Amino acid sequence: MTLAEMLVVLAVIAIAAGAAATGLLPRPADTAGTEAARLANLLTLAADEALARRQVLDLVWTDTGYGFRRWSDEAGEWQTPAAGPLAAVRLLPTGLVLSADTGAQNLRLSPDGLSPAAVIELSGSGDRRRVVFDGLVANVAGGAP
Repeated sequence: MTLAEMLVVLAVIAIAAGAAATGLLPRPADTAGTEAARLANLLTLAADEALARRQVLDLVWTDTGYGFRRWSDEAGEWQTPAAGPLAAVRLLPTGLVLSADTGAQNLRLSPDGLSPAAVIELSGSGDRRRVVFDGLVANVAGGAP
């Protein structure tokens, strides 16, 4: 890996981290739209980290929240990232439900850039937003009440 390639990877991580940080600020009234923006930023950051660190990452969710985990070859198990924006488990605001078109409760992010595309929906309280992930970048789409 050349120095120029390393600098490009670091720049991408820095930009994604800045985007994720702006989406993580606490807000008094979290809605499907704000939570979808936060999830899209974190998912893009996770895809970038999977590529940069050459590690498999997983987005996992339950009825109450979501978080990320990292596969550790040394330990031979899934581990929660030790620090950074991907370390925290995010609790969904009351009334919001997270579901995906995959039917699973997780989305695997590959270190080779070939992660599967997915549509993750946040809905509740008459509000609905979709997070569209193309395998590298996630964006918020739609807003049908």
